[in-house]
Amino acid sequence: MLALSLFLRAHGYAAVGERDLWGRALLVNAGVVPFETAATAFPPLPQMVAVSVNWLLPGLGPLALSLLVALLAAWLVTTWFVMLRKAKFGLAASLAVTALLAFNPIFVRAVTEGTGGVLVLLGVWLLALGIFNLRRSYRVNDIMLVSIALVVLAFSHPFGAVLAIASIPFLALVAPPDLLERSPISVFLVLLFPLAFSVLSFIFVNWILAGDAFHFLARAAANVASMSDRSGAVFPPNMLVVAALAAAGTLVAAPITIVMAMQARTLQPLLLATIGLCAMLVSAIVFAALLGVAPPLALALGPAAVIAAACTVYWPDSRLHRRAIMLWLVAGFFGATVILVGDASPQTRQWLSAALGAEQGRMEEENALLARLLADSRDILLDAEAAGAVVAMRGSADGLLSADAFAVRIASTRREMTWPVVVVRNAASALGMDKVGRAFPELFEKGAPGYRMVFDGPTWRAYRAIGEDRS
Repeated sequence: MLALSLFLRAHGYAAVGERDLWGRALLVNAGVVPFETAATAFPPLPQMVAVSVNWLLPGLGPLALSLLVALLAAWLVTTWFVMLRKAKFGLAASLAVTALLAFNPIFVRAVTEGTGGVLVLLGVWLLALGIFNLRRSYRVNDIMLVSIALVVLAFSHPFGAVLAIASIPFLALVAPPDLLERSPISVFLVLLFPLAFSVLSFIFVNWILAGDAFHFLARAAANVASMSDRSGAVFPPNMLVVAALAAAGTLVAAPITIVMAMQARTLQPLLLATIGLCAMLVSAIVFAALLGVAPPLALALGPAAVIAAACTVYWPDSRLHRRAIMLWLVAGFFGATVILVGDASPQTRQWLSAALGAEQGRMEEENALLARLLADSRDILLDAEAAGAVVAMRGSADGLLSADAFAVRIASTRREMTWPVVVVRNAASALGMDKVGRAFPELFEKGAPGYRMVFDGPTWRAYRAIGEDRS
């Protein structure tokens, strides 16, 4: 996974949002933006992971984050292998099945999308473990797994949050029926309490650190808009068509779920767990498309590979020959390939071309050029949070001055600029005006007295003080 991530990067592919994530981690650890900026960001898990990794392994640069993502994916795949061995699969069969699951194209696509993608897969796996066991064994551990999985999903990615919400109605399918009949409210309180507590705690943290309990919503909307704009995910406007597409995609990518449902038709816990997981994924894709937070189809269907893994390790004994199971996984491999090739979003097309070794034009060429220009400059004024990718490509947050700094706010009230370099975003761009643009509204279009434009792009412009001009 690490080798593939590096290969994709070398061929011009950049995961949506991952460079922004690393750039914000650099800004927090350099003190350019305060720690509460990371603590109140949504989703918080990837941000806190990036800040921690950058703090622990600063010398590795973005490779540290890619390494962590690869390790998490490797841990997940190793778990599948161990559970297959416990399910009495032979060594050769376990290795073959694990390879089919690990190299499923949509699973690989989701992992190489970065921190948020792999955390969503881990959350779905934990949820599947709890759901497959909950109705059969009534163990406290399984209740805890479901609860933890919902928290991981909700705080790992916008689509993960939709998955967590979409799963709630289907928990009724797998909850112990006698408990559900006696006290349905208590059952859901136990399952959902950690999620509710985590959400309320996050709101409280925003209230304390940012002065606004729902401060994270505006920033989350901006991040989602940025990710959606760059991924180019497009779904039909008719939600029935989206539901049909999601259902067909789930079954094509994980046909073993169909066979599992047929083989377990007399084993209600396994049958309901399989139906619940598939229905959760389909519902989540529909709701995400409706809300405008759906990733490209090949990414949205990534959890189907994890559901296929769960069906394989929980397969009913003596119901189907091991070789037949592998054949269904092979069918899923080819089905996932069809989905990947058929996904028309620009992000997936770029990923596929880069994975096949075709040299790609850099998806963020403008950011790369701006970062190169700023590499040797100091005392640069920019909206650091809005320029995370630029900071990541620059490789360091040293010499940057955030638009939130007190000195900048004072200067903006006087309409004075005293910095050697000023960077501003185009108000007509997809994300609109940044904080520098709001402080100096005419800067992008007209420049400023005493400054010369040294970078002109569709999104960004950079001005250097004439006395500091090196050209």
